[in-house]
Amino acid sequence: MQPLIAAAIERSGIGKALGSSGALRLNWSRGSGPRGIDPPRNGSPSFWLQLSAIKPCFEPVRVIVSPTETRSATSLLSRCKSFGYGGSIQARRQALEAGADDSLLASSAGGLCCGTSANLLVCRGGSWITPPLNSGCLPGVMRQRGLDRGLINEALVHEADLQISAAALLLNSLGCRPIANHAPSGDGSQAAETFWRQLLQASP
Repeated sequence: MQPLIAAAIERSGIGKALGSSGALRLNWSRGSGPRGIDPPRNGSPSFWLQLSAIKPCFEPVRVIVSPTETRSATSLLSRCKSFGYGGSIQARRQALEAGADDSLLASSAGGLCCGTSANLLVCRGGSWITPPLNSGCLPGVMRQRGLDRGLINEALVHEADLQISAAALLLNSLGCRPIANHAPSGDGSQAAETFWRQLLQASP
């Protein structure tokens, strides 16, 4: 795996320019099968990677709560990052139609869960809080780094918490964006970037 990744980085040229960075996505499939939804019995698993130049994003994001799309608190698929983005795509379209940038998704168990492609954090009592995994949110990499370092705690988050929180963020591996309509102390971009880069640092 490492030689393959190294070859992809070399061919792409990402990293050669000062300050450039990229996002590497590893994709696995159990292979094609017959018509229907039954998994292939003798399929040939396939693997491919996608390497893209990216610039981490820390710009404020305007959000709504999707009126129709939710995350299942009980489905095992909620714990997996798959190609099933239909609900998130619909929720993002709803946000754009409402003049916002993204949607927050409610949990089927109640409360808020996450954004369409990022974990939700709110500042409560001076601490960063994120919904627990049993809400149906994805176990994001940056979310877990924050939990491991004691910078983030798990607790239920409700829509009303956004109204009274000191700040709120959408966090993933590609950036950390302050939620603009719930950022009373300015747009928060610099603080969001500082927090994100802190998560990238090696464990103490």
